[in-house]
Amino acid sequence: MTLHSSRPNAPRLSARALRHNGVRVAVGLTISAVLLWLMLRSIDSEELTRTLGAASPQWICLALVFYWLELAVRAQRWRTILRPVRDFPFSPVASTLLVGYSANNVFPARLGELFRADFIGRRYGISRLSAIGTIFIERLLDMVSVIACAAVGMLWTMSHTLVAGASAVNRMLVGGLVVSGLLVGLGAAFIYTMTTYSPHWLDRRFPRIRAGIDSVKVGLLSIRQPRRFAVLAGLSVLAWLVNASATWAILNAVGISPQPAILMLLIGMSGLAAAIPSAPANLGTLQFAFITVLATAGYSAAVSFAAASLVQVFFLGSVTLAGAVIYGSWSLRTAKRSAHGTK
Repeated sequence: MTLHSSRPNAPRLSARALRHNGVRVAVGLTISAVLLWLMLRSIDSEELTRTLGAASPQWICLALVFYWLELAVRAQRWRTILRPVRDFPFSPVASTLLVGYSANNVFPARLGELFRADFIGRRYGISRLSAIGTIFIERLLDMVSVIACAAVGMLWTMSHTLVAGASAVNRMLVGGLVVSGLLVGLGAAFIYTMTTYSPHWLDRRFPRIRAGIDSVKVGLLSIRQPRRFAVLAGLSVLAWLVNASATWAILNAVGISPQPAILMLLIGMSGLAAAIPSAPANLGTLQFAFITVLATAGYSAAVSFAAASLVQVFFLGSVTLAGAVIYGSWSLRTAKRSAHGTK
């Protein structure tokens, strides 16, 4: 089944979202600014400069290979989630995913997800609300994955005394895992309710709301199909395994050789930190996650800060550049067609 977007001249979802999320943006920028200020006060600037200057190009290149392989897996996963809305080829899904990730690294507070839904709606004529439903499933699968990684890593650090301060990290993680678990539970309950119940009174009294809910339901359908859900679970595991490989390589680029449990804890903590509203590219929150976790293994704040910064420059920077090129090319083609009076 394919649901098309509403009126062609309807206001763009991304523009409305940016206008009405001022508080969220302000909170995100404030959180990033405070975290950066606190961290930079305690970092040896000379050690940070020395670490970045000595970063291994070979390890960085290997990390980039893993990172782009992860993006390909994530594109295939989103394509699978989108099938109840429309069965897209791989290429348009991958290009749209890159545009959305690029927007996430430009807009604060992760507003790029709304931009991605708006972009695929405008480009291919599907319901933006259905697209939001599919992105919601993506985020839910990722939250389950990072919670699992954080839990395994935390259990290991709790049973092994590493360095002073590890217990404080564990207490922080326990709180984060509890909150994240509650959010995942609420998300699962939302999906179940949306795809199961359809009150008739809503059709009669609020037809426009009913239409919007139906659009969202289409985007959520993939998680209700056991065979497709199994595929999604497998793709999610594969994506995070490749993510772990990319993270492992970038850590080695600055001389960090983490134990598997510390790597899992770092992935989980970074994933939870990415869910916090922040400045573009998770500036501040990502550094905080790296410094906090790697400190339990005895690594300095300067080296950990350098590793997080390499992730932002090479991983997030490369996808931002690619997404900007794709979006710019599409905008130019659209403008040319409009100038010639064609759709």
